[in-house]
Amino acid sequence: MRISSSTVCGSNHRINEDAYECGRLADGTHFAVLCDGMGGVVGGLEASNFVVDYLAKAVLDEDFTLVDDLKSWMIEKAEACNEILFAKSVETTGRVTMGTTVVFSLLRESKLHLVHSGDSRAYYLDGHRENEITRLTKDHSIVQELLDSGRITEEQALKHPNKNIITSALGVERHPRIDYHEMDVYHDDYILLCSDGITNTVSDSYLKELITDTEFYSCARKIVSVAQENGSQDDMTVLLMNI
Repeated sequence: MRISSSTVCGSNHRINEDAYECGRLADGTHFAVLCDGMGGVVGGLEASNFVVDYLAKAVLDEDFTLVDDLKSWMIEKAEACNEILFAKSVETTGRVTMGTTVVFSLLRESKLHLVHSGDSRAYYLDGHRENEITRLTKDHSIVQELLDSGRITEEQALKHPNKNIITSALGVERHPRIDYHEMDVYHDDYILLCSDGITNTVSDSYLKELITDTEFYSCARKIVSVAQENGSQDDMTVLLMNI
């Protein structure tokens, strides 16, 4: 597997609250996790780094030959992160002080497993059949709810004033929404994980164009550059994998 990644602090932030990590186990299992710490709470940076570290360690410490149900395993790990963050903030201080989105993938035996909470996204790009890009995650956000109800269009969503308001994340509620997705993947397919600093200003169709037309190891940086040129002021992170 080839990996191209890039992360940049947004122009309206003092520090980059995005975090990510990826790796490969001896048995061929690949993992990737990306988090976007919530800028509206003081512990966004701590939360994103904690979840990335926790999930990466959970993967590296696991013997997946003994795991019968990867869906349950991944959701349980995400829920464990939430429980720790929530206890550390709300139950200690009486208010929300730590929160982060998460998108977490495992690739094992030609099957992709994915969990997420918040508005960080995962995409799949067919490497050598239809060459189509597919969004694998559905944002947990006010704007997504407006889209689902037909009250706004995709074009309007990109410029909506409430596009940064999310409805679920780790650390901000006892029982966050955690969605799961799985699918078969093939040689030369692409998996893209990214934070909303990218998707707030770069359309899905343009992401596809950039992935297919840019030299692979320059691609993540190019996507970030395009988001900056399009006016993104949020932290921007791209993790692109080519199977």
